[in-house]
Amino acid sequence: MSQQVATYSRKVAYYETDQMAIVHHSNYIRWFEEARIEFLEKIGLSYSRMEEDGILIPVLSASCEYKYAMRFGQRFEVTPIQMVTAVSAIANG
Repeated sequence: MSQQVATYSRKVAYYETDQMAIVHHSNYIRWFEEARIEFLEKIGLSYSRMEEDGILIPVLSASCEYKYAMRFGQRFEVTPIQMVTAVSAIANG
């Protein structure tokens, strides 16, 4: 079951678009990362602090299905709908 969490929203910046004022495809993944960092901040987790504490949370894969073109000045939202709730680590030693 999916659980909705904080939505990230902002307008498309001019530098994120091409000559036709359409967002370059690489920016969608960047927006996912912006939303991830903001979500962590909203729940009280500083990414910088986690790194200082030796906690790393790399993105191992990402995918995006492009359904509509975004254009300069349009507002968009990124809404996370699923989160990892547990992580297991196995140490060889």
